Amino acid sequence: MKKQPEQILDNITELEPPKHLKMAVFARLEREKQKQIMRRKMALLGGFFVAGAGLLVAGAFFIKEIMVSDFWSIFSLSFTDAGTLLAYWQEFALSLLETFPAESFAYLLAPVFVLLVLAKEYGERQQAMKL
Repeated sequence: MKKQPEQILDNITELEPPKHLKMAVFARLEREKQKQIMRRKMALLGGFFVAGAGLLVAGAFFIKEIMVSDFWSIFSLSFTDAGTLLAYWQEFALSLLETFPAESFAYLLAPVFVLLVLAKEYGERQQAMKL
């Protein structure tokens, strides 16, 4: 059976440790635990910052690609001639799909994925701290 740290220090009979030793050891362990928690929080905060900055850059890149590509030209047709659009909706949808800048959209999704992973990690840490 494993002994708890408190029990180990209570059963020392060979040496006479100072009376404040037990309290000092556990206070230092608690300070180290708090430092470790703070380091993890700072790492998560840094991750949120980097992923947020990446999301802004990827968003600007995606918007630029949408505006430059033919996607926006074809999409703007949907506001002009609804009758023709309804008659040829399949060709219209295929044209939109062909001109959609999928690569820049993937670049946009990468920081979103990282933010979701970090949010999950943050939630798990908060839940663990409540228990």
